[in-house]
Amino acid sequence: MREDRGGFLVGFLSGLAAGILLALFLSPKSGREIRSELKQRVQPVKEQAETLTNQIRERAQSTLQQVPTVGQRLQEAATDAAERAEQTLRDVAERTEQAARDTADAARKQVEKATDQHA
Repeated sequence: MREDRGGFLVGFLSGLAAGILLALFLSPKSGREIRSELKQRVQPVKEQAETLTNQIRERAQSTLQQVPTVGQRLQEAATDAAERAEQTLRDVAERTEQAARDTADAARKQVEKATDQHA
């Protein structure tokens, strides 16, 4: 399962980087405008991931303090929380990748429109 998370993270980051680069190369917008738009789109994802991480950490710490002798239940709860977090991150990654594709598509259309107008 740990390997799956590593592969997922690499895939997520690769897709995000590819989307960002594609948007940068195809967009007729200025770099400042692109950075601002990307920052606005990525910020909620970052905040959600941080919130989820903190919630999982707090839940694990609370459980450890309250029930130190029930290791099996703790392990199951941590596994369930990790699986839910992983699914949530996958969902967030899919939405982020879709937003990057949408941005790239919009940028490509603007470039095509500008090219057609100048032709």
